[in-house]
Amino acid sequence: MGRALLIGGAGFIGAHLARELVSRSTAVAVLDADRDYRPGGDAAAAATRAWRRRSLLADVDVRRGDAADPLLLAGLLRELRPDVVVHLANLPLAAVAARDPDLARTAIVDVTATVARAVVADTGRPRLVYVSSSMVYGDFVHDPQPEDAILRPLEPYGRAKLLAEQLVRAAPVPWTIVRPSAVYGPGDAGGRVLQRLVDAARSGTPFTLRADPRTRLDFTWVEDLAVGIADAAASTAAVGETLNLTAGRSRSLAEAIAAIRDLGHDLEVRTAPGGRRVPRRGTLDIGRARALLGFAPTHALEDGLYRYLRHAELVA
Repeated sequence: MGRALLIGGAGFIGAHLARELVSRSTAVAVLDADRDYRPGGDAAAAATRAWRRRSLLADVDVRRGDAADPLLLAGLLRELRPDVVVHLANLPLAAVAARDPDLARTAIVDVTATVARAVVADTGRPRLVYVSSSMVYGDFVHDPQPEDAILRPLEPYGRAKLLAEQLVRAAPVPWTIVRPSAVYGPGDAGGRVLQRLVDAARSGTPFTLRADPRTRLDFTWVEDLAVGIADAAASTAAVGETLNLTAGRSRSLAEAIAAIRDLGHDLEVRTAPGGRRVPRRGTLDIGRARALLGFAPTHALEDGLYRYLRHAELVA
């Protein structure tokens, strides 16, 4: 793979993917609107985005622009002639989608439709890789949950992601869809649960837990995911495939809290009434990715949290 265009590539997952591709001698360009979907944003999130640009995107051609603009996309594809387009430019937070379903449809479904049309129209015929989500499954009904399980998303984020997957599958180009889960690691500015736990551990402030501590998620170290997406983008065996790319082992929120405490942090956790209804999740089956790509995640939750906390200490 000589050239790659990452749409939404300055975000959390995209920036790590860019660094992984650069390490493989791929010429990487990024199109990103540099948008913060959290209401009001905050200085810490802005600092994290700046860190991503400094540390992960230093060797990348970063263009600022909105993937909803079809003329911009068409011109960029003509200029760059990528071999693969990885589409990550979606509203990245399920909680925001729950508050504003119309925004979820616009930012996920409509933008994916624009990207798919642009890729189809491009004479270079690049591959299209779409980064979806395990939220398309809704409540997990298998342990582990395979890619061919029934898809019954329960909330706006999962429904929008499923519609976007359908648009990608209908596009007459070589495509691959990947489904991550509970991604964590340096560079996250979205307020996901492990980011908030690490922030609380580092600052010494109490953490408010609104979910059942027995809730299980397939927490995935972001660098493991980046390797998997890069492999999927390069592999002809992945064309026309939908792949779970996760750690392949679910862990509870209680285990995550215990792991942080075992690493020497006196983390105070306060429980509070639950918020919105979220799908019942668990372990995803990564056997297909293992067979097709040799996908082999290297970070257990304890390993990832150790590295995440060390990073937080170094950049503080």
